[in-house]
This record gives sequence, C-alpha cells and structure tokens, in this order.
Amino acid sequence: MNIKNILLLLVIFISFSCGTAYSETLSKPVLYNPANAAEDISTSSQNFRWSSVTGATVYRIVVLEDGHYADFVDEDGESYCKNTTTCFTETTSSTSYSGFTLKEGTKYFWSVRAGSPDIPASEFSAAYFVTKTTLVENKPPTLVKGSATPNSITSGEQVTFESTWDDPENKYIVDVQVRFRRQGTTSWQTKTLSFVSGYTFKGTYTVSGSEGSYEYQFRASDADTSSGTRTNTTSWSSTSNFTVTAHRRLVGNAMFRKYSEPEIFKISIS
Repeated sequence: MNIKNILLLLVIFISFSCGTAYSETLSKPVLYNPANAAEDISTSSQNFRWSSVTGATVYRIVVLEDGHYADFVDEDGESYCKNTTTCFTETTSSTSYSGFTLKEGTKYFWSVRAGSPDIPASEFSAAYFVTKTTLVENKPPTLVKGSATPNSITSGEQVTFESTWDDPENKYIVDVQVRFRRQGTTSWQTKTLSFVSGYTFKGTYTVSGSEGSYEYQFRASDADTSSGTRTNTTSWSSTSNFTVTAHRRLVGNAMFRKYSEPEIFKISIS
C-alpha cells in the first residue's frame, strides 16, 4: 500500500473518531396510524404506528394539543414537555406506541423522529387527529318541587303556582306549565309559568269553579338556548291538590235566617 492510500485511510479514521458531521441524515418515518385528519380516536389507547427507518435505533414520538406547540422543548440535546397536560413525548425502539391519556373531542398533532447514535436524527414527520367525544344521552328536566299557595281558597280567589326544576345537562328550562281541574272532571285549565331565577318558575291565576278538591300538575321542556329547539318535554308531574270552597250567602229575614247549601242552621233568639 503506497503512502497516498495510507494517508487517505487515516483521514477517514480520524473523521469518524472525531464525530465529523455527516452529509446525510436519517430518513423521516412515514406515519401510518392514526392517519392524518383521523377522527374519533381513542383518548386512552391510540396505537400509534409508523414505518421503520434504515439505520434508526430509536424513535421519539411527540403528541401536542392544538395551539400548544411551544410546550415541547427540543434544544441543546434535550427533548421534553414543559406542560404534561397538553404535551406528551416518549422514546421507543419499536415502530409503534400504545398511546397517552388525552382529552375528549380535542385536536392533536403527532410527530415521530428517527434517531441513531451514529447518524444524525431525521426531521419530524407530522399529522393530526381528533379524539372522540363520549355522547351522553340527553335527559329531560326533573321536577324538584312544586306548590300551590294558598292550598285552600274561596272560588274566585287567586292561587300562586311555583315549580323548581333540575336538568342533568344544565340546559335552558323552557315552556314551564301548570294545569289544574276539579277532581272528577275531565277538563284541564293550562297556564304558563314565568321565570323567577335559576330553574324556578311561578304564576298567579284566578281559580273560579265549584267547590271541591282540585288537582294540579307541572311539566317543562329543555333547550340549548332560551329560544332554541326543544330537546325534551317532560310528562305531566304526579298530582298534588288544593281546595276550593264556595261563597256562603246569608238568606232569610232578621228573625229567622239560614245559610245556603251545603250548610244550614238556625239562629236562636233567647
């Protein structure tokens, strides 16, 4: 071997020994799963998968909540998340990773970089996905309490009806109504109650009719907004009661008087 070849081999050896920069880096991984723009991705087991890169011995995966890109730090040989609720990162020698615990209905960007102790790391490959949202069955409002005040009146007087509701989804309570009738009859009078505060509604109405026990019931609807489409309307609530008595009319003359039906008695003069 001549001196020229010996010097060339020596230069190559020294270059590798001193960590001389490579003119090429590792290829970027191809991201397989989740596919770009995928939706309804699990919040707990995403099953990230990407292609193998020749020469790579380690892969770094980063998952970032949309708008929180600065939460991942990658500088001075260090890679880490500043905020572990919006940023997630791990390294693995595999071409897959089971996943992280993510938020529902949220857009995330995920990236993978190939690395090696002998060859400069690749650039990050990137894609995004949206996690699924668990749909909760919308339930109708429930009546917390209802009342009629006073619970005994004379025909022609007023009754104040009040009802308080609860809604599981915290929607707007709308179209709150009360209906009442004398027991034994089939015709209801239906009135709309006015909003008071929170989920409480009230209305005052004149009740005229024959004496007896009156039954009353409430119902309500819910909606996304006060003027929005009604989502649910409840059935009429269980029945409560108030009493109506008739006017008493004194009839007769000064020496002998009697009260109209149903109560009759004599006034004695001693």
